[in-house]
Amino acid sequence: MTERPEPSESPEPSLGARTRLWLSDWWMTTVLRNGRLIAFVLTAIVAFAAVHPGPGSNKPPSSYSDETGGRTVPLALGVTVFSMWRDWDEHERWFQQAAESGSKWLRVDVGWCSLEESGPGLISQWYQGRLDVTADTAEKLGMKLVVQLGCAPKWAGGNGFNDYPTDPGQFQRIARYLADRYKGRVAAWEIWNEPNCIGGCGNGSPDQFVAVLKAGYRGIKAGDPEVPVVSGGVSGNDVNWLRRMYAAGGAGSFDALAVHPYQDPATAAPDAPSQGSTYRLSTLPMVHRLMIANGDGDKPIWLTEFGWTTAKTGPRPGVDDDTQARYLQDAVRQIRSQYPYVTHAFWFCLRDRDDSTPYENNFGLLHVRGSPKPAFAAMQKTNADLLENR
Repeated sequence: MTERPEPSESPEPSLGARTRLWLSDWWMTTVLRNGRLIAFVLTAIVAFAAVHPGPGSNKPPSSYSDETGGRTVPLALGVTVFSMWRDWDEHERWFQQAAESGSKWLRVDVGWCSLEESGPGLISQWYQGRLDVTADTAEKLGMKLVVQLGCAPKWAGGNGFNDYPTDPGQFQRIARYLADRYKGRVAAWEIWNEPNCIGGCGNGSPDQFVAVLKAGYRGIKAGDPEVPVVSGGVSGNDVNWLRRMYAAGGAGSFDALAVHPYQDPATAAPDAPSQGSTYRLSTLPMVHRLMIANGDGDKPIWLTEFGWTTAKTGPRPGVDDDTQARYLQDAVRQIRSQYPYVTHAFWFCLRDRDDSTPYENNFGLLHVRGSPKPAFAAMQKTNADLLENR
C-alpha cells in the first residue's frame, strides 16, 4: 500500500470565480462613472458567469448528474480478456463467454514491445493478426473494444513490461499507426497500465508517464480524432500520485481518467469507509475533487480494473466465491448511486489465471478451465439490471 493521501490543498479560484471578482472591482471603479450602457453590459456578463461556473467549480457537471445529484449517464460494464497472450489459444471460446456475461465492453492489453519487437516500423504480423481478430470478433459479438497500450520494446529503451521509451516520439508514431489502422473498430485507447507502480506502487515517475501520455494522446488523436483516450489506470485511488501527475502537466492529454480501485485488505467490502485510503472504492470522491480542482470536473472516471480475488492461500487471501459475487453486485450499485461521474467499469478479469501468485490468479468470473463461478451469474444479472434501468 502507499502512504495515506494528504488532504487536497485548496484549489486556485476557477476562471469563473476570478472573472466575478475582477468584474466586481471594475464595477466600483469604472461603471459608476461611465453611464448606464456599460452597467447593462457588465450586469449581463456577471449574470452569465454566475450561472456558467468555470472548470474549477464544485458544481457537478450537468452531463453526469441532475439537479439532485442523480446519475444521468448510464454505467457501462465491461470485462478484461487476455486475447493477445494467455487466452489466445481458445480465444473464440473466451470471447463468447465474455459476450454471454452480458457486458458490452471488452478490454484487452496490447504490448508495443511485441508489435514492433524487431525495430521501428517492423510490424510483427503474427501479433498484429491477433489484434485484427480481436477487433473483428468484438465487432461481430456487438462489443466495444478498449485497448490498453504499453510496454516499450528493447530497441526503444524498454527492459520490462511497463518500461517507458527513451524517446516518446516513437510511441507517438506507433500510437498514430494503430489509431489509424483500427479507426472505428477500437472504442477507446488506454495509455499504459498502473504507472504509479513502475518501480514500486506509489513511486512511479509522474514526469516520465506524462511525457508518454502526451505523446500517446497526440498520436492517437492524429490517427483517429474522435476516439477517447484514457489515462493509464493507476493502482488504487492514488490521489497523491495523481496530484503529482497534474503538477507534471498531465491535464489536457486524456479524455477520461482511469483508476483501479482494488480493496485493502482483499476481503474488504465495497462500502468499507475510505479513511483516505488509496485502496478503497469509497475514496473515488477524493479523485473526483482533485479533477475538479484541476479543471477536469467535466471528464469521466473509468474503472479500467476492479474486482475481488477468491485466493485461498498465499499472503493475501481473498473472499469466498459467493462473497465475490455479492461484492460485484454491491459495488456496481454503489458506483451507480454514489459516483455518477464513473461511466465505465471493467471487471478484472474473465477467467482465473495459473501463471502468477494466488492473489493475482483468482479474480476471474470463471475458473481457469472455464467453469463459471457465482460471480459470472452475478455479472449477467447486473448487466440485465443496468439495461433495464437505462
